[in-house]
Amino acid sequence: MKKLYFMLLVCLLQLFVAQAQQLDYVVSMPNAAHHEANIELTVTHAPAQPLTFRMSRSSPGRYATHEFGKNVYNVFASNEKGQPLPCIKTDADVYVVEKHNGTVTLNYTLFANHADGTYASVDPTGLHLNMPASFMWVKGLEQAPISIRFVLPDSNWTVATQLHPTKDRYTFTAPHLQYFMDAPTKAGAIRYRSWQQSIGNQPAQTIRIAFDTDASDAAIDAFTTSVKKIVTEAGAVFGAYPRFDNGTYTFLASMHPWAQGDGMEHRNSTMISMPTRGDNIQFALGTFSHEFFHAWNVERIRPATLEPFNFEKSNMSDGLWLAEGFTQYYGELLEVRSGLMQEKDWLQSMNSLINTKQNRPGGKYHSVIQNSEYAVFTDAGTAIDKTNFNNTFSSYYVTGAATALALDLTLRSRFNTSLDAYMQLLWQTHGQPEKPYSMADLEKALATLTKDATFAQQFFAQYVAGTKLVDYASLVKAAGWQLQLKESGKAWAGNQLREQEGKLLIASPTLRGTPLYDAGLDAGDELISADDVPMKQMSHWVQLLQSKKPGDSLTMHYRHRGRDMHTTLVLAENPEWQLSENPTANAASKTFRSEWLGSKANQ
Repeated sequence: MKKLYFMLLVCLLQLFVAQAQQLDYVVSMPNAAHHEANIELTVTHAPAQPLTFRMSRSSPGRYATHEFGKNVYNVFASNEKGQPLPCIKTDADVYVVEKHNGTVTLNYTLFANHADGTYASVDPTGLHLNMPASFMWVKGLEQAPISIRFVLPDSNWTVATQLHPTKDRYTFTAPHLQYFMDAPTKAGAIRYRSWQQSIGNQPAQTIRIAFDTDASDAAIDAFTTSVKKIVTEAGAVFGAYPRFDNGTYTFLASMHPWAQGDGMEHRNSTMISMPTRGDNIQFALGTFSHEFFHAWNVERIRPATLEPFNFEKSNMSDGLWLAEGFTQYYGELLEVRSGLMQEKDWLQSMNSLINTKQNRPGGKYHSVIQNSEYAVFTDAGTAIDKTNFNNTFSSYYVTGAATALALDLTLRSRFNTSLDAYMQLLWQTHGQPEKPYSMADLEKALATLTKDATFAQQFFAQYVAGTKLVDYASLVKAAGWQLQLKESGKAWAGNQLREQEGKLLIASPTLRGTPLYDAGLDAGDELISADDVPMKQMSHWVQLLQSKKPGDSLTMHYRHRGRDMHTTLVLAENPEWQLSENPTANAASKTFRSEWLGSKANQ
């Protein structure tokens, strides 16, 4: 019995210590003119062991690695009396304080001059902070509560964030590291627009936009009205809004010439940055639509491969085709349903999705899962050496959206249901209970919705894990559309040629499956002649092709790295598709399209 009491006492002591541990940040900006901030992190009741401080190497919503540590310097540590403590740099972005008495304050300088959805900006005009790019954290104390206080140069500035507010308007809290890192923050002369949003019997919640822009109040008001429509249509897809922390969702909107084009989703907010000036802000609605849909899809309907998010490495996932691709599809669909995008523009966007999925090597020869897993190399990642991405990767945003289009049309025409219903089911089974999904879970949900397990198994085997081409031409007929070859019967070799200084060059890596590729021509090669016709201008090439037909052969003379070479090129038919409205569409197809693209807000 004594042993049992002793063990209980030890557990209680450990719990007390864990609860007492605290991380407190203070952010000041004494050298904002040169884009520097001073960051102070104080750890209290730290365990009696070396403390490891580090910068992150990845950021929520980004899947590749980003070396945030490169912009951190002047690192030093002290105890509660301000006395210096040895601080050893053990890696490029890792610092260790080996000896301490439980309280350690780490100070460092952060340079930040890139306002987007991933990085940070410190400037006399305001703060734009994505947390992984800005703040060190302590390994082993990921569950410790966090506070952050902003020391700002202007008392009229406000702070916009999803962090929990306190009585002090410059101090905020987070329950743990994952929440803190997922809470981007802006400070400055921010203008706000907010409203109450609800659906059905749900309690109303606050949706707000924090504008950092020089647009007029009238432009901001008009933009807000449009966003309200999108928010309403998004809620109608799922039949419910997520329960946002503190009952508030915030669009953090940097819309000025010094912002970089980007948008990044977070659990209760989004960081959107758009380079623009004045009242020209309406074009950003597509990004607002995409990012708000993420409040359901990826923030709560979440791939198991992203849980828990690892801030020390890249985060590979097999589910980005749905998490990002389906969101891409709905981002524009919500604009159409809101009356903010014309159907003809939607048609052209879907045409682009189809061509990428059917004709680009990444979409044609690589599955949407493979494209998803490639994000660790392509999602704002950088490489000095050349890659073969033109032939091995197509964006999971695009191929995923093309898959969403195919599934939506199939569900509507074959099963009398819709992709909306599928997303609602995923919300009920995975989003609301916050149960991360696997590919098997997604297939199971499709089988449940259609009551056809064979169809679900085949769809995932052929179009998700496999590379079978979708018969879009048949699918779009139900909507009164037609899909035809854009240049049927015309000879084609590929689209990688450019004219430069009296030479006709292969401008970029040739694409697998094109006549140029199959003939062995590649980037940098100079065309000398084709069928003994000199090739010095693009017009020479175009005129020659106009005299040929698919299947004809050309004898090619070209120069590769200074060597004259010859090959045979067999022309093909241009595979590019053109999606258009069928002029003979009947009333049933128009009804189909209306039910698909029409507003769901009042249903």
